[in-house]
Amino acid sequence: VMRALLAFAGVAGLAFAANAGTLYFSDLETNDGGWIETGFGDWEWGTPTVGPATAFSGENVWGTVLGDLHSNSGADNTLSQTFDFTGWSNMTLSFYEWLNSGSNAFDKATVRVNGDELYLADGGPTADWRNVTLDLSAYDGLSSVEVVFNFFETTVVNREGWYIDDIALNGVPAPGALALLGLGFVARRRR
Repeated sequence: VMRALLAFAGVAGLAFAANAGTLYFSDLETNDGGWIETGFGDWEWGTPTVGPATAFSGENVWGTVLGDLHSNSGADNTLSQTFDFTGWSNMTLSFYEWLNSGSNAFDKATVRVNGDELYLADGGPTADWRNVTLDLSAYDGLSSVEVVFNFFETTVVNREGWYIDDIALNGVPAPGALALLGLGFVARRRR
């Protein structure tokens, strides 16, 4: 029986290897997702009461001042985290955003990966939460990939700003890793 289970687990793992997996996901409910806030200091984690007034899912988000308009700092506000893409391919970053930054005439919401600007939001205002998915395949297999959400504020106007929720890094893990995951899954189900 054990030999049959191992054979099944190996086949299931190899079949699953062609499918996408999730390297990272945070809905920001129980914690801040491991994101590090630097810069001027407007990024806050919690429940918004202005801007979208609710999270995309659950109650918590990251936003540029949750209960008021963002500052007129003339500075960058960044959220960053470094990930290991070793053994992963076809990577993507997806998140939900709500934005009102003045159509990029003043404030700017960008995503940078290892210093490369991959996304410049249109400035909004958005009527509702919207999904953004970015291709990170240029960083496949790298052991150090820094993802940065950057919100630049001018000294001219202040608005609701940028809110993000449900952040995910998806891709295709190496087949060997998934075969082992398949073994663990089958063994747990048989107990």
